[in-house]
Amino acid sequence: MSSSKRSPSPPEDETSSSKKAKGTPGQKARIPVEAKVIIAVEIIMKGLATINVDELVEKTGLTKQQIKSQLADNRQNVRKQLIELARTLT
Repeated sequence: MSSSKRSPSPPEDETSSSKKAKGTPGQKARIPVEAKVIIAVEIIMKGLATINVDELVEKTGLTKQQIKSQLADNRQNVRKQLIELARTLT
């Protein structure tokens, strides 16, 4: 049988430090508010793109035109209110 040679293991602190995430232990990385807003707006926009208007007509009792006006980009609709709410994230 041949003997296999092992290379020496690196010291413990080298191995553990290379696998740890950067940053101060115990502190969570803070996500900028601007990034949170972008994420929230993107979710809102993707959700709007997949809305079934006929289903909302049945659920709400509103007309198609009323639903569409709430989804369009205007001053006081649901879409605008959701995006404004997303901008208040802290």
